[in-house]
Amino acid sequence: MSNLNFIHLEKIDSTNTCAKNLLDSSKNTIDVDRCVICAEEQTCGRGRMNRSFYSPAASGLYMSVIYCPKEFKTAAEYTATAAVCVCDVINELFGIETSIKWVNDIYLNSKKICGILAEGYINPKTQKIEAIIVGIGINLCTEDFPPEILEKAGSLHLKNVDKVNLAKKLATKLFENYDKDEFFQIIKEYRKKSNVIGKKVKISPVINQEQKDFEALVLDITDEAKLKVQTEKNEILCLESGEISTKII
Repeated sequence: MSNLNFIHLEKIDSTNTCAKNLLDSSKNTIDVDRCVICAEEQTCGRGRMNRSFYSPAASGLYMSVIYCPKEFKTAAEYTATAAVCVCDVINELFGIETSIKWVNDIYLNSKKICGILAEGYINPKTQKIEAIIVGIGINLCTEDFPPEILEKAGSLHLKNVDKVNLAKKLATKLFENYDKDEFFQIIKEYRKKSNVIGKKVKISPVINQEQKDFEALVLDITDEAKLKVQTEKNEILCLESGEISTKII
């Protein structure tokens, strides 16, 4: 953990935005490689599809890491690896078993307690991807959720957590797994922790916006972290992106 470039802030708009600004201002992306930004509060926390992430003061861990690999993998690999690492560290430190809802949400007792957002950083001068930013938000003791997320959001119900220590342990585990480049092992753990395999879900496609929501049975998670499903017409699909709900109306 001593090799981490750690920044601890009381309040910020978004740790992912802060990470991007650091990359923009650095002369060389390698200067901020393995930087970890941790904040006590986010005023504009972000999730996937430009959704906001509720980040009130003193109730959660809000962090982002910057990683500059020699060779870039898919966003799914960085996200899936982060999801497995979050589950493992929560279990190691607190003895709490959590699960993963494809693609990037961590669940406890049918409630989302953590969100992950992996973004590629494109250098404005070279127009090339030069780093990966991974944002992680964990609800440690969050209670008063806004009405729009009250039914879905949950908490670990842990008070007085050493968030700096938690962030450092999580970042260290994340970088170790990224460096190992053994995604075949990560995806095995991802499958074990999945809470959607074998369940019927409603799928809302993202890429093809003209496509309507549909229902399907989740068969598996592929080696590339795609969602393998069987539709009501017995079609087998492997989805790279989308939103799923396990509540069929």
